Amino acid sequence: MTVDPRERILARLRREPEFAMAMVGEAIELITEGYAEEARSVLRTLANAVGFEELARATGTHAKTLHRQLSPAGNPTMNAVALILHALMAQLSPKPVRMTVRFEEAEAA
Repeated sequence: MTVDPRERILARLRREPEFAMAMVGEAIELITEGYAEEARSVLRTLANAVGFEELARATGTHAKTLHRQLSPAGNPTMNAVALILHALMAQLSPKPVRMTVRFEEAEAA
């Protein structure tokens, strides 16, 4: 019997906090590199792992609003993204987390 790859990823996100936090880091990196659509996709996957209703409660936002914000055509505000990231990190990690983003100067090609 085969398992849907999407379901396997969601299960792994739920059982492995380190993997989930790496995905949060990936979303942040995508945002800083200007890949908004890809970042929303990663955040949507993480939201599915936590549950949109649970994430809605944690952010004080309606679940439908979160669905719209994280849809491929979504355009969440920076405040909304910050709330979503904060809530996801609280839901996915068993202990408090402080993430640091480091920027490095790219070498000329």
